[in-house]
Parts: sequence; C-alpha cells; structure tokens
Amino acid sequence: MFDHENETTLLMPCEAATRKVLPALRAATAILLVKEYGFTTYRTAKLLGLTPAAISNYLFKRRGAELVDIILNNEKYRRIVEEIAGRLLSGASPEEVTIYACMLCRELRLELTRKARSGEGRSNQNA
Repeated sequence: MFDHENETTLLMPCEAATRKVLPALRAATAILLVKEYGFTTYRTAKLLGLTPAAISNYLFKRRGAELVDIILNNEKYRRIVEEIAGRLLSGASPEEVTIYACMLCRELRLELTRKARSGEGRSNQNA
C-alpha cells in the first residue's frame, strides 16, 4: 500500500525561484530604476513588462520584500541588478537579460541554502 503521509514533493530550483527570488529581483530592479535612475513608475512598469501598481507595491516593499534588502545591500548581487537594468535600458534581448537573472538567482539560492544549513536564517526566539 502507498503511504501518502511520507510522500516528498519534488520542488525544482527554478520553481522555488519563481516564488521568492524573481519577485525580489523585479522589486530590486524597479527600486533601482525609480530611486536611482529617476524613472517614473509608469516607465519602469513598461520596461519590466509589469503594471504601475506592481511597481508601486515593489517600491513600498509589499512584494518581494523578503530578499530585496539582501540583494540591494550585497555588492555582488547589486552589480548584477545594475547590469540587468543597464541591459534593459540598452534594448538587450530577453535572452540576454535572462542570463543575468539566472546568474543572480543561482547565487542567491546558494547563499540562502548555506545560511539555512548553518542556521543563520533562523530567528532567535529567546532574544
């Protein structure tokens, strides 16, 4: 007989990324374009293929907020986001932009996995 209680689910890395990392990447890119490049919410939305409401949510950290600060405060990750923004502005192909998005996703997933394994990602409930 098949034991449904002990089933494991197969969650592929890219599937996990679409839930956490990609919203944070979009948010970080939107924040960079609006706050540092001076783009309007509308222009940023058009460039990223999103709605102005989505950009507003990113700016106020209502979406993707969990990882946005990690991305923007880490020099390596921030450079990748800046590269993505630059490529978008220069009219690069979606494939070209995707290379950098995948690079950031891979790096961020590796860091989060290391932190989870070392216990860094856990909050101290006795503090």
